[in-house]
Amino acid sequence: MSDILIRNVPEKMKNKLKARAKEHHRSVSKEIYTILEESIIETYQVREKPKPYKGKFKVTDEFISNAKNADRK
Repeated sequence: MSDILIRNVPEKMKNKLKARAKEHHRSVSKEIYTILEESIIETYQVREKPKPYKGKFKVTDEFISNAKNADRK
């Protein structure tokens, strides 16, 4: 596994990381790893592609345009 070095971390942030790590019974390194992992997982879950449409009729640009403009004058 590769390493990442983060420089110039503000003292206040470092103290908050230490407190959070202690609260979760982890090392600071493991806490940072967990924060990054959760952040990436949430990002990818939100951006998952929807399943392809498998309905009984073909969805075309014309169909979508007509649906948008239905009952509009």
